[in-house]
Amino acid sequence: MSRIRRLFRWLLLSALLILALPVAILAVLATESGTGWALKQASDLVRPLGVEFGFGRSSGSLLSRLELHDLVLQVAGSRFESGRMLLDWRPAALIGRRLHVRALEAADARLVPPPPTDTASTPPEIPELVLPVAIQLDRLLIERLAVEQPGGDLTVSR
Repeated sequence: MSRIRRLFRWLLLSALLILALPVAILAVLATESGTGWALKQASDLVRPLGVEFGFGRSSGSLLSRLELHDLVLQVAGSRFESGRMLLDWRPAALIGRRLHVRALEAADARLVPPPPTDTASTPPEIPELVLPVAIQLDRLLIERLAVEQPGGDLTVSR
């Protein structure tokens, strides 16, 4: 009887721990401070992959509406900066294999492409992409975008 009880306790404790971990992660991501912490950790994790990601401050939650200020993203020689970036999405839609972004907004953005190379360029071949999820973007707004070019910056407002 004692062995059965111990086995039952061990199984119950294991099940509770398995259930508690996702709940704890969701609880952290549902808070403003938890989201900020998680994004700072993500910044450190992607650095060895050659991706620089940083921001000044964040507000909102990664599980609904997130606003990042002073965002910097640098990948493969390209650099993107934004004074304010807003992501409003519905993560529950991923259950139905759909990425539903209600709003994606950038303000005071600057794009610095990689420097041109001297080699003759041919148009890139774009492979056929099969995405694991459908993407629905309800609203895209870019206010004040500057694209750095050799002959001078190209500026777009709204």
